[in-house]
Amino acid sequence: MKKILLTLLICTVAFNLNAQVSNQTTPPSWAFNLKTQPAAEIMPSFDLQSMIAEDEIEATQVIKKPYRFGKKFSVAMDLFNSGQWTELENGDRLWRLNVVSTGARTMNFMMDRYNLPEGAEMFIYSDDHTDKIGPYTINENQEDGILGTWVVYGDNVWIEYYEPASVRGLGRISINEVVHGYRGFGEAEES
Repeated sequence: MKKILLTLLICTVAFNLNAQVSNQTTPPSWAFNLKTQPAAEIMPSFDLQSMIAEDEIEATQVIKKPYRFGKKFSVAMDLFNSGQWTELENGDRLWRLNVVSTGARTMNFMMDRYNLPEGAEMFIYSDDHTDKIGPYTINENQEDGILGTWVVYGDNVWIEYYEPASVRGLGRISINEVVHGYRGFGEAEES
């Protein structure tokens, strides 16, 4: 039985490592001196101390709820109503969205519609460029169109979508949740 569980664990880890988004590529905007910047989408403040107190009570319970590491904000941000498009000289386009949640340790995003065409890429990175994820590509498209991103450290984060001219207007990105991470992922977290 232990061998079967170990084999399943190894297969699961190997599959997940293979399915992870690479972080080897630099977002296209980093190579350009873009003159204009989109206005930041500012998340509302909330009672962090109240949430921490709830978490402390939850930690003492026999039957525990799923671990909560962040405050979820419901939003409606997409390629058409948020952010800013920049036309590149060769006809390709960049869409950039800046999201700020003051005091966040990390931020991540839930997308209720994610569908990228061949050649398109999405990156998520901190304002100071010290942390990034991407590119997300056509490989992350799911039948249900849902995508949850990994965390980026910082409270000022950018989402960037690169769209080649050959697939202009075919990509879909719609963000329905922003998560303000206020703590790590378990007992071994650093303070």
